[in-house]
Amino acid sequence: MPSQRFHPWAMFAAAVMLLVVGLLMWLAANTVFMIFAGALLAVFLCGLTDLVVNYLGWRRRWALAAVCLTLVLAVTVTGWFTASTLAEQAQQFSQELPKAMKSLRQRLEEYPWGGWLAEEIKQVRSSAADSEKTLSRAAGAAAAVVETLTGAVVILFLALFLAINPELYKHLVARLAPPARRERAREVIDGLGNSLWRWILARLVSMSAVAVAATAGFYLIGVPVAFMLGLFAGLANFIPNLGPLFWLAPAMLLALVQGPAQALYVGLLFMVVQTMEGYVITPMVQQRMVHLPPAAGLTVQIIFGALWGFAGLALATPFAAVAMVLIQKLYVEDILGDHEI
Repeated sequence: MPSQRFHPWAMFAAAVMLLVVGLLMWLAANTVFMIFAGALLAVFLCGLTDLVVNYLGWRRRWALAAVCLTLVLAVTVTGWFTASTLAEQAQQFSQELPKAMKSLRQRLEEYPWGGWLAEEIKQVRSSAADSEKTLSRAAGAAAAVVETLTGAVVILFLALFLAINPELYKHLVARLAPPARRERAREVIDGLGNSLWRWILARLVSMSAVAVAATAGFYLIGVPVAFMLGLFAGLANFIPNLGPLFWLAPAMLLALVQGPAQALYVGLLFMVVQTMEGYVITPMVQQRMVHLPPAAGLTVQIIFGALWGFAGLALATPFAAVAMVLIQKLYVEDILGDHEI
């Protein structure tokens, strides 16, 4: 299936739609994020369940149960074999990080402007350390943890309920359309589900490739905690465009402990890995996913990230993909009557 490209008018209409969605999210950001995250997870579970149903002929509920059990076992087994390595490297990371910060501060102080910058950073860290000792800070951290866990549970159960019987919810949404348009509404809903499923698959392929390549590169270069940094690099690539910067910063910081040459090697590794991801892996998998213009995706990420932090950054691209598909089908095809693109 070729990548889906969009009519130029869809860009403008999608921008308007995203502004409206943004206003709704501003009024009820947490609720909207949990619903969309639950729907995204449900699409992933439905995609795997459909594969089991189509190839093995199982009933849907048993297929979904098998998928969930397999995922839990996969995570458990992976955690069992990697827990000791991750724990060891996490401890090493906590030991290496202060050394890296000290090394960076010393190198900054070699320059006139660096001494001022190092002093400013020291004051910020001192202020943060004082604030973390207060009871309100601890209470806020505890509340954030509870809120995060509660949100995760809600998202999980929402995804399971949607995945158990997706046709029921598809039917309920389609009934919101006029009777003559309900069949088209079902087609649009199916198109959204297929587009998100392809997007998820593309991200998983990209994340896995980056994790393997980065881990191998870190080991070859000799950067500390290579396995943990490589795993983090793969996870960070869930966020296109901006995600890779999240793994570059700690890797460069740790490499500075071993000298500027090591940091240079890490920078070169970053360029090689992300070039491979951007020019080899993504074009290959993009043939079966929604083609979102890079500038549009990056713009939406910046806006969502500025308004809603990391959660907005993580879900910005699938939000934009959904908006583009809706505009393409409902506005360009149905209203403009343009079916050529």
